[in-house]
Amino acid sequence: MSNDGDKFWGWLLLGVLGFFGLAKMSDWSSMKERMKRAIVSQARLPDVRRRAAELTKGCQMDEICRVERLYRFVADQVDYMPDPWNEEHFAEALETIYVGAGDCDCKCILLATLLRANGFRVAFDFVPGHVLVEAHLSASFVDQIPPGGYARPDPTTGGRWILLESTAAGAQIGWVSDELYREYLAGGQERRVEI
Repeated sequence: MSNDGDKFWGWLLLGVLGFFGLAKMSDWSSMKERMKRAIVSQARLPDVRRRAAELTKGCQMDEICRVERLYRFVADQVDYMPDPWNEEHFAEALETIYVGAGDCDCKCILLATLLRANGFRVAFDFVPGHVLVEAHLSASFVDQIPPGGYARPDPTTGGRWILLESTAAGAQIGWVSDELYREYLAGGQERRVEI
């Protein structure tokens, strides 16, 4: 994607999500805990585990394949839909699957829940007006990260935390707008929460 294209989509994403998304939340601790509880409890449910297994069928132990399949489902098949006016709604995974739509936090909860149900460590990166998911990849899969994909080193395991932009339909795993990356993620300006 061209630099101008990245800039356009990055600003558009930040503008839309900043208006409708997490900007309405003022209680950071409450928001973080609600999202964590939703993921941990839903990742154990048989329906969620079954969906995660169906989506990753044939991938076996290939972490890149599994992340890619779960990401494609959430980014491409779950529509973006803002919360009702002046109301922050955190949909759990099964609700978002049933509705087939959600805003950035609902899509991130779904993606993180499916990843966790499929055996991945996950984290959230909160930036002003938006949230992203990170999935942990083992050291043996680091060389398979798509070129240009953003992935943070994990010095404790030799693996990487790959960034997943759940609202970017058609984007590859690891894609984040250059603007968003430079503005917040590269400098550690986000609030990161491992689930």
